[in-house]
Amino acid sequence: MNLELYATMLAAALRMMDLPENTQIGPVEIKEVPHATMCEAFRRPKDCMYFGAYFVEEKRIIYSERINSNDPTVRDSILFHEIVHHVQSETNRHKGTGCEIWVANEREAYQMQQRYLQERGSWMRQMIPTFPNCPKGDEGAKQ
Repeated sequence: MNLELYATMLAAALRMMDLPENTQIGPVEIKEVPHATMCEAFRRPKDCMYFGAYFVEEKRIIYSERINSNDPTVRDSILFHEIVHHVQSETNRHKGTGCEIWVANEREAYQMQQRYLQERGSWMRQMIPTFPNCPKGDEGAKQ
């Protein structure tokens, strides 16, 4: 991913999340990987439907080679979704248990991805998944 595109996406994420432009966000590694590697990260079969992931501890985004589609807006929206997760992590955006944070982060990232698509005139509608209710005292869910 080129630096100019990352800077544009980061600025859009800060704006959409109502954060000041000068919010300090640390660096993140962004890497395209073979789709099989993407699926392995989720312990899924090599034909899984995962196309991007953010790893909090490593401050790393990986995305599948398969998202380099004919529609760069759709491809970029997937990367944008993961950049939103990086901003959430860097700003400690949501509070609660592990599960509550994960659900809040995903809801917001999907909503921001939909806005990103709309602002660029894309016809695509991002499906926002329904998330389960978190069990009381669940501290172990991943972000």
